[in-house]
This record gives sequence, structure tokens and C-alpha cells, in this order.
Amino acid sequence: MKPYNIYYVTGTRSGIGAHTFIDLAWKNAIQSAGHIYNEIPSNMGIEAWEHLLKLDIDILLIQNYPSCKEYIQVLVLLKKRGVFIAHVIDNEGGNVLGSNELNDAYASIFFGEIELEGASKIIKTVGVDNYWVLPCAADGRFHTVTDLHETSITHDFAFLGSRRTNKSYAFSEYMRPLINRKGIKCNFNGPYWSFKDYPLAFVQRLSNKFNLSKISRSVAFKRLTVPLELEREAYAKALISLNFHERDKVGHQDHIIVNGRTFKVLASGGVLLTDRVLPMERYLDKNEYCTFETIEEFFEKISYLMSNRADRIRMRELGSKRVHNEHLQLHRLQDLIAVFNSKQPRHMHRSF
Repeated sequence: MKPYNIYYVTGTRSGIGAHTFIDLAWKNAIQSAGHIYNEIPSNMGIEAWEHLLKLDIDILLIQNYPSCKEYIQVLVLLKKRGVFIAHVIDNEGGNVLGSNELNDAYASIFFGEIELEGASKIIKTVGVDNYWVLPCAADGRFHTVTDLHETSITHDFAFLGSRRTNKSYAFSEYMRPLINRKGIKCNFNGPYWSFKDYPLAFVQRLSNKFNLSKISRSVAFKRLTVPLELEREAYAKALISLNFHERDKVGHQDHIIVNGRTFKVLASGGVLLTDRVLPMERYLDKNEYCTFETIEEFFEKISYLMSNRADRIRMRELGSKRVHNEHLQLHRLQDLIAVFNSKQPRHMHRSF
């Protein structure tokens, strides 16, 4: 199969969040699959967009929302010329695109991480036939197995992620008691976990304000107190790796997704303890991870996992095997290309 010419429009970069890692994971997947990767900055001007009309493009993968009619018109012309345009969309994107009468004309498909159970607003905007669920994934370049048999455990718990998100309850109710517990070692790291991150956050916001994307990206990765290439070790060297979804509290989630950390922990050979999101069972077997729905169940599962090494080892082996067989970003790329070739993807799904 000849390599495809794939042009990728980056997501918006207002901070250090999932979009940063998603962009990098797509790049790694496209290049590792042998396709030609071409990056387009999200803040590119209309003249540069119009230049796309002169290029040989097979797939245009868009992670942001072109917000003016001129941009959309370029995409309409590209689609007419046979370019496959896959445009990410979430509920916020629905607000932008809802007033656009050309939705059907400019995108071949819309896709996103939001499961169908929470995508009614999106489906209403783009049409029941046009929205595909493409779940999150692990990055095969970084999230590889290092130790499945707990030969070098350094921490009881690991959590890698921002402390300032829509899951503040997770810190106050779930993680703080672990930090304060005597004899427990916690590896909780990421943006806003230390005071020295705040000046870096300010520099990044300033860089974004003046469209200094290279500086913004450089600062963003300096804010990762555990570099991407060491994430797998952090998960493998913890007895238990924690995961929390963006929500106000456990049990309430208005944008229903299975987040990327779910797959990253398992791909790295970590033991995953996560708040329960029903669609997880669409992608994983229950014996590959542990879930909780209440604070009481959270601490019950911790007691169970900490006292049952054999079960932890089994979860490490089964979970990592599952993700490396089915849930790397490379698999998501394969699914997208299957739709491009009018074939049935493995894990992408829609409402009919």
C-alpha cells in the first residue's frame, strides 16, 4: 500500500492538556505507519489555507474549528477535489459549527472522543450519519511495557495529570487522604502540582497571546515534571495508578468519554484504579482494571489491590496486552483509514 499524504491541523494550545499529547500521538502514529505527515498550525492565515488547494492531499485531519466562512469555503473545494476531510468535534465545537450551513459540504466525517451516550448535541448539529466515535488511545512510542512483575516498585500510588481541572474533587476527597497517610509514597505529578509551575504557566499564556507557538510548545513540555518518555516507568513502578475523568464528582459526567490516561496506564503495564465510566466495557474486559463509584469503594479497592499481588500481576499482563493489541493511536489511525477506504473500522462506531 502506498503511503498516504496526511495533513494534520493541530489543536488549539491554550495550556498543557490532552490536546498537546493527542497531536503528538497522531504524528507518531502517522509516521510509524509509513505515511507522510504534514503539520498545519491551528493559527494559520487564510492565504496559507488557500495554498492547500495546490497540494496533493489524501487526508486532511483537523483538530480545531475553522471559524470563518472563508476557511470553510477552502475546505468545501478540497472535498470536491477528493480530499478526505476528518474534523474533530465536541460539544463546544457544536456551538461553533451549529450556525454553519455548510457542515455537510465541507467534512467527509466528524469524529470525536465523546461516546454516543453523551453526543446528542453533536449529532443534532452534524447529522446522525456523520459523527463517528474515535476513542482515546495510548501513544505506542512512549507507552510501552517495562516491568510486569513488580521488580522495581518505588511508589504505592501514581497519578500524572494537572491538578487544576474539572476534577478538583479528586484531589480533595481521594488523593489528599493518600498523601497524608503515614508510610504511603505517592508520585502525583503534572501542571500545578508545584509552585514553580505557575511562572511557566504564565509564560505559556503570554506566548499563546502573541501566537508564539514554538515557545508555547517548548514551555508546555517543561511543565511536565515527569517527561513523556518516563511516564511508562512511573506507572510500572507504582503498585496502583489512579485515574479520574473530567467531571464535577464521581457518577456525574456530561461529556461521556473514556480518557487517554485509561489506556496509557494499561499500555505501560500499570495497575489501573479508575472512576467508572460505562463505555469502558466497550473497549476493555473487567478483569483488566479496577473501578470505583463511591469514596468507600475507592478505599475498599485500594485495600484489595495492595494485599493481592497475584491479582495485580494478572491485571498488568492482561491490560497491557489488550491495549497493545487494540488501543494504540496507531489502531485509531488504522480505523480512520478504513473509513477513508470505505471499510468497516474495528473500534470506531456511530449511531446506526
